[in-house]
Amino acid sequence: MIREGTFEEYRQRLSAWRREQLAEKKRVMGVEGWKKHQKAVYAKRVAYEERRRWQWLDEQLARPFPLPWLPLDWAEPDQEKNTVLTIRANALEQMDQYL
Repeated sequence: MIREGTFEEYRQRLSAWRREQLAEKKRVMGVEGWKKHQKAVYAKRVAYEERRRWQWLDEQLARPFPLPWLPLDWAEPDQEKNTVLTIRANALEQMDQYL
């Protein structure tokens, strides 16, 4: 026969049953075994969170890159920088002439 009651009462009964199971498990494992078990559970959780955190990046890296990689020889030196250095060098030479 199904027990009549509210959902809250059902959750309370379920929580009590789970606490009893956990207490029995802790008793059987002992203090050191329980600590070792908790440490393993924590390590699994941390690994899961790390995988979930970087999963989007793995999916993006699996896709082909949208632009072709260009070789570095296509890039020429910056002309403006060379122009500025040339003007500066010429100005220094002219100052040396006057000194």
